[in-house]
Amino acid sequence: MFIDNFQTAKEALSAATSQAAERAASSVRDFAHKSFRLSTDIRLKAPLIIVPQSSTSQNALVVDLGLITVENSFALRPGEGLPLPAVVEKMDIKLTQLKLCRYRSTLQGSQSRNICRKPFRNSIV
Repeated sequence: MFIDNFQTAKEALSAATSQAAERAASSVRDFAHKSFRLSTDIRLKAPLIIVPQSSTSQNALVVDLGLITVENSFALRPGEGLPLPAVVEKMDIKLTQLKLCRYRSTLQGSQSRNICRKPFRNSIV
């Protein structure tokens, strides 16, 4: 009688705990599918980098990074033994129109540029 009240309360608490855990797991699954992801599509005119041969030299190496493109995408991948899918981000970084030159300036003010490397394209995935 008196103990039956405790048993009933224990069963009600157990049922409420089970329902709360189930709702929390459902919320986490929904969050995995609806979570915030930032997609980028960036195109930058890259800088011109000048590296002097020495502090007293008129010679320099000139690197023109051309155009930098950054793009990303997302995919949900199921994981073995995991209740939630993994969010995988793929990022593509491309360098195009990259140029490498040797620059020489004389005391008379004349300048010359010798192209060491013709423009080329490179991708990093």
